[in-house]
Amino acid sequence: VAFHLPRQVLAGARIGQVLLQEKVLREEELAVLLKVQISEVIFDTFLWHDGEFTFYDRVPAPATAVTLDMDVQNLIVEGVRRLDDPARAVAAFKDRNLVVESVANPQRVRQSVTLLPEEWQVFFLVDGRRTIDEIVRLVGSDDAQTLQILHRLASAKIIEFTTAARPDGAKAPASELPAEAGVTVKWEEG
Repeated sequence: VAFHLPRQVLAGARIGQVLLQEKVLREEELAVLLKVQISEVIFDTFLWHDGEFTFYDRVPAPATAVTLDMDVQNLIVEGVRRLDDPARAVAAFKDRNLVVESVANPQRVRQSVTLLPEEWQVFFLVDGRRTIDEIVRLVGSDDAQTLQILHRLASAKIIEFTTAARPDGAKAPASELPAEAGVTVKWEEG
């Protein structure tokens, strides 16, 4: 089957706009396809060994930019899923006595992040009192899989790990906790 690009595309017009003008796609269909394309570009960055980017909050996009509403946590969870490596997840949790607590509002997670059933099972066990070991034991299936899920949720900043409460009631600061192996997302507002 031969496919000929419209002359507008050959002249430098955006293919999405041409497909809309030619009524090949509706705007909703184009938005879905653009989200998939952008997501795949973002997922490719998870394969990078190093790199930097800067996120500018409250800076208007150029007039020619296509803007889409996408949930960052959802992208991170899916990106980490694609990198899943049981050995890496197990190595990330040298101290399984760390307490797991939610840092994301469960209702917001429910509305904006697409978690798999086994990820929900682990997330619902996170109560700010249970340790990594307790959650692994309660899930009762493959330890490595549960650790992978905890790793994904932590990478997306849905949960975090703290030491048990000290006698004075305070928890150890994050600087005293072991560094987690995995994806680190650093937001720099500009």
